[in-house]
Amino acid sequence: DAMRKSSGADFAFINFGGVRQPFSKGPITVEDVFLVQPFDNVIELVDMNGFMIRNLIEKAYSNESRPMDAADRQDAKEQHRNNGDGTKLMVGSPHGILLPSGLHITYDPTLPPMKRLLKLTTSDGKELEAEKIYSVAFNDFVAEGGDGFTYLREIPNHKKLPILVRDALIKHIEDLKVIEKRPEKRVFNVKLREELFD
Repeated sequence: DAMRKSSGADFAFINFGGVRQPFSKGPITVEDVFLVQPFDNVIELVDMNGFMIRNLIEKAYSNESRPMDAADRQDAKEQHRNNGDGTKLMVGSPHGILLPSGLHITYDPTLPPMKRLLKLTTSDGKELEAEKIYSVAFNDFVAEGGDGFTYLREIPNHKKLPILVRDALIKHIEDLKVIEKRPEKRVFNVKLREELFD
């Protein structure tokens, strides 16, 4: 959300590996932000039509999947405060996983790669128009082909902004003043049961 707000983009994506840990309850310091976002990546805007965005998301959610085992369930509890069970998407091969701002993604990880996206809407429930051009914010690592998204660098209209992702996050937190609840759920795996707890 910080990237989308600071850049004025329609949507934004952060790679899963770009967020190193969650925030804990209590006051958030600049040091905490550095631990969450330790990289010196800047925000980069890419002009993409609705078809390209859908294709990007299909790639991001086409990694290998498998049923959660006991270690996965324990990790979900300890790292994400989540009593999860079902089929999970594996992180890191062949693509990173992208987490959206401004979009809701519903997918089935048991379907064939590039055919898993069941529903894609904006956060207010509207369908993306296939030929409409949208402004999409990424960190420059992903925008320039990192995490397996090499085809992004072939898209012609890129604009690198002089805004560190970390600085955008600090400004976003300052504007919010208090974070009273978890972010809204934006990615829905229909084969995964999740029960969040505090």
